[in-house]
Amino acid sequence: MRTYLHPGLSSNYVPEAWQIAVQTHLNSLTQAQREAFKVASDHLETLEKLAVILQRIVASLERYNNYEILFKDNLTTQRAIGALYGDLIDLCARVVRFHSRPSLSAIFVSFDKEFQQLSENIAHHSTEIDWAANAANIDEAKKARGFEDATRQGQIRADVQRWLSPAEVQDDLYRHEGDCMSGSCDWAFETPELQAFLASGNSEILRIGGAPGSGKSTLAAFIIRRLTQSITGDVLYFFCKGTDEKKKHPFQILRTLISQLLARDCSLYPWFETLYEQSGQKTASSFASLHHSFQLALSNTLKPLIYIVVDALDECQQAKDLVLSMITMSKESKGIVKIILTSREDPELLDYFDRPVNELIISQNDVRGLVWKYVEERVAKCKQICGTNIGVRVHAKVAVAAAGLWLYARLMMDEIQRLPSPASIERQLQSIPDGLAELYRQIFATMEESLSPLQLSLSQQVFLWVDMSEFVQIGRDFLDRELLDIVIQAGNSGEEVFDCFDLARQLCSPLIELYEVDDGRLEVRFVHHTAAQFVRQCSKESTLKVPRILKPQQLKALHRGNTGVWYFEESLKSTLILQRLRSDPHSGEVGEYLEMAYGLWDAFFLRELPESLDSDGIAQASRLCDKLTAFLMSGRCLRWVEIAIIFNYAGNWTKLLDNAIEALEAAEVGIASSFHPFQLYSAIRKQFFTDYVYVLSLTGPRDGWWEGPPEMPEGFQTRPLAAELLSLGHHWAPLCHEKITLVHLFRGGHGRESPR
Repeated sequence: MRTYLHPGLSSNYVPEAWQIAVQTHLNSLTQAQREAFKVASDHLETLEKLAVILQRIVASLERYNNYEILFKDNLTTQRAIGALYGDLIDLCARVVRFHSRPSLSAIFVSFDKEFQQLSENIAHHSTEIDWAANAANIDEAKKARGFEDATRQGQIRADVQRWLSPAEVQDDLYRHEGDCMSGSCDWAFETPELQAFLASGNSEILRIGGAPGSGKSTLAAFIIRRLTQSITGDVLYFFCKGTDEKKKHPFQILRTLISQLLARDCSLYPWFETLYEQSGQKTASSFASLHHSFQLALSNTLKPLIYIVVDALDECQQAKDLVLSMITMSKESKGIVKIILTSREDPELLDYFDRPVNELIISQNDVRGLVWKYVEERVAKCKQICGTNIGVRVHAKVAVAAAGLWLYARLMMDEIQRLPSPASIERQLQSIPDGLAELYRQIFATMEESLSPLQLSLSQQVFLWVDMSEFVQIGRDFLDRELLDIVIQAGNSGEEVFDCFDLARQLCSPLIELYEVDDGRLEVRFVHHTAAQFVRQCSKESTLKVPRILKPQQLKALHRGNTGVWYFEESLKSTLILQRLRSDPHSGEVGEYLEMAYGLWDAFFLRELPESLDSDGIAQASRLCDKLTAFLMSGRCLRWVEIAIIFNYAGNWTKLLDNAIEALEAAEVGIASSFHPFQLYSAIRKQFFTDYVYVLSLTGPRDGWWEGPPEMPEGFQTRPLAAELLSLGHHWAPLCHEKITLVHLFRGGHGRESPR
C-alpha cells in the first residue's frame, strides 16, 4: 500500500491531516504490535526485527515537531513524510492480515519474509525524510540568516538614530506652514536672488534676512515645501528656537540634519555605525565630531543634490560655529549642496561669514501689499466692524503701522478683536504702538485691565514658568498639563482648577499659545521668540517700565524657588513620588520632580538681587527669602532631599553634588548683600549646603577629581538637620554602582571614610 499525501493539500490542512493520521495509526499500531508479539513470541530474531521497524517509524514521527514548519512549506518533505505514512498503514494492514489467517496457513508463511520488504521501505523512507529535511534546512537557514541580517541592520539603524537623537522639527514645519497665507510667499520665487540660487549648478549659500516678525520662518517653511514637491533633490531642514533647549545648539542642528540624510540615503549607515561604536557615548554631543561626520556623509552620499535649510540662525547659541561649518560643507562636498540660512540683520552674526554670500532681504516693498491684504481679510472676519467706517480705519491704520511685519499685523488684529466696543477700538487706533516692543507693552496693559487680583497673580505665575529653558538643566523645558497644573495650583493657595490650559489661554493670550506635539500632548509656549525676549528684558528694566504682569520677573528665581517649596512641602504628588522611589528606586518614574527641583535650584544659585527694586519688590523679596530660609532650616526640606538622593544615587549621577557645590558658592557671595533677608537666606544656604556637600561627597557618587574622604564640617554633629541628611545618605548609599561600606571614625571632631 504505497500512499502519498496529495501535494495539492493546503499547507494548513497537511499538518492537521498528518496529526490525525499519526494519532489514529499509532493506536492501530499499538494493537497490531500486541498481535505481532503473539505471533512472533517464539521467534526472538523476528521480534527484534519488528522492534527495529517500530523504532524507525516512531523516531520519524517524533521528528514531526521539528519538521512541522518545513512540512508546511516544502513539497519534498511532504512527499517523504507521506511515503512513511503509507508504510505505517502498510505495516498495520500486514499485521492484521497475518493475524487473520487460519492457524494452519500461518504455519507455512514466514513472518520474516512477510515484513522484510516493509522494513526496507521504512528504512529507505526514513532516510529520505532526513535528506529532504536537510535540503530544506539549507534554504531555511539562508532565509533565517537573511532575516537575522535584516533584523540586525534595523537594530543598528535604530541605535544610530537614538545616538543622534534628532530634534522634532516636523511639528515646526507644519506650524509655520499653517501661518502662511495663500500666495503670501510666492513673491520669493520670482526674485532674481532665489532664481539664481536654484538655477546654479554649483554648491551655494543663500542668506534670507529680515527684521523680527517679517515672516522669515514662514518663508523658510514655504521654501522647504516647494523644494520638496517640485524640485529634484533632497531637503534637510531645521528650525532654531532660542527658548527651546533642544533646538538652540549647533550640535543639535547637525545631528538632526545627519539623521534626515540617513533616512534619505541608507548607504551611509555603515559609516555612522562605526562612528557610533567608537564614540562610546549614549548620544552624540561633540560638535567637532558631528561636523566631521556630516562632512564625510555629504562627500559620500549617493544623492547628487541636497538642499539644507536652517531657520533663525540668530536664535542659535554659538552661531559662529554653525556658520563656519556650513561654509566648509558648501566648499568641500563632492556633490552639490545648496544651503539656505535665515536670520535677522544682526551685524555681529553677519561678520561670521568669511566671504560674501548671496542674500535675499525681506523688505517692506516685498510684503507691504501682502500684509495689507492679510489685515483686510482679518477685518472682514470681524462681524462687528466688517463693512463699517471703523473697519476701514482699522484696516488702514494697522496695515500702515505694521510696516511689513506679519507678526505685528497678526498681534495687533488679535488685540483689536478683544476690544469690547467701537469707542475702545477708536482709542486703540489713536495710540497705535510703534514697533513690536511697544505693541507688547500695550497688549500687557490691555490684559491687565480685564484681570482680577487673583487672575493677575495666576497670570504672573504662568509667565514665570513658561520660559523653562532658562533654568531647567535636565527635564522638560516646556509647560505641559502636568507641570502647568502644579504651577497654577501653587499660585492658587494649593487649590486645583477645572482646566489649567483653558485658564492659561484666558489669562495669557495672545502672547502664549498651546502647541500640540506629535504624541497628542499640548505645550504652552510663547507665540514668538520676540515675546520671550521682551519678557526676559523686563526682568532687567526699572519697574516703572515693566507691565504689572511681568513685575515678578525681577525676582523670578525666588518666585520659582517658592513654587518648588510648595511642591515639596504640600503637594500630594511629591509624596507619591517619594513612596514610589522608596519601593522601587530604579523605576525612574519621578513625574515633575526634575522641573520643580530646578525651580528650587534657580533660587539656590542666586548670588545677588536686582538693585532697582521698588517698595513692592523689596517687600516681595523679603517674604520670598524668609520662606526659602524656613524651608532650609526645618525638616520640611527632607522630602526634597530624599527624592534627590534616591534618584541620583540609583543612577550613579554626580549632578546633585555639582548643584550643591554651585549653590554653596552662590551663598558665599550672597552673604555680602546689604539686604538683610537675602543676607540671612544666604547664611542659612551656606550652612545647609556645607553639610549637604559633605554628606553627598561621603555617601554618594563622586567624580574622579575628589582625593580622599571629605572633612566633616565644624559643628556638624550638633546640628539635628545635618544628622538627618547623613542618615538619608547612608541609608541610600548602597544604590550607587560602587557599593562601598562606609564607616565613620570620629577623631578630634572629624570623620573619616574607611576604605575597603
